[in-house]
Amino acid sequence: AASDLFDAWDREFSGTGIEDADLADSHSLDAQRFYSISCLAYGANPDRNANLVDGLGIEPDRLDSCVEDFNATERAWKRLLRR
Repeated sequence: AASDLFDAWDREFSGTGIEDADLADSHSLDAQRFYSISCLAYGANPDRNANLVDGLGIEPDRLDSCVEDFNATERAWKRLLRR
């Protein structure tokens, strides 16, 4: 749901022009968040979640790294939660 929200925001504000200051902001662009969250969800279980990335045009090499990204993110969260 969160990735869909970022996708909707990106489409809503697309065409407004991206300024250098936008790219220097501490937060990702909505489109980047959409792809990042979709990638993490896919990486959590590629077989079950393949439908989340179908039709997005993500390269197979990137999809492979989604699994690695999810594993790294999961390890980081678990490490933080143990504190």
